Amino acid sequence: MENVLTLIKKDHDAATALFAELRRLIDADTFSEPDVRECFQNLKRALLSHQTAEEEAVYSRLRTHGEMKDYAFEGETEHDLAAGLLEKMTYDSPIDERWRAQLAVLKHAVDHHVEEEELDLFPMMKKAFSPDELVEMGKDLQALKLVVQETGTAPLSALRTDAGVRGARPGAEDDIRAG
Repeated sequence: MENVLTLIKKDHDAATALFAELRRLIDADTFSEPDVRECFQNLKRALLSHQTAEEEAVYSRLRTHGEMKDYAFEGETEHDLAAGLLEKMTYDSPIDERWRAQLAVLKHAVDHHVEEEELDLFPMMKKAFSPDELVEMGKDLQALKLVVQETGTAPLSALRTDAGVRGARPGAEDDIRAG
């Protein structure tokens, strides 16, 4: 079984590939809005299922480790910002220049998030958790992603924080279903 760091890296690589495919489709001589929308929906599904599972399987554990606690809260905030942008982009047209600007901002935010996780957080996690714990987190991540992908909703536990239920975004379950 792969550990959580390997699985997260695979998700990051998949998102990078989807961003590249979107860019290729947008820049194509024969622009096809349905093709762009389909690729965008694939990206949205991938990002939302990843972030929901990551928050529950990884960030929930990081909140109990002093120096990694801030990374967990920052990561959740970055996820919230990305989800909000994805939601807005769902209802706008990829023909619109504003949509393309939003895509560029989303890509920049995701690239920053990925870089911070892979360069800063992964080494800390390797030190803080045993190989068995990292494998266990990987199992949890995969199971949660499967639930999100199959049901289109996040388990209620994924919406909980130290302050209660994450209710800042009414309709968060709809965000995932729309993907």
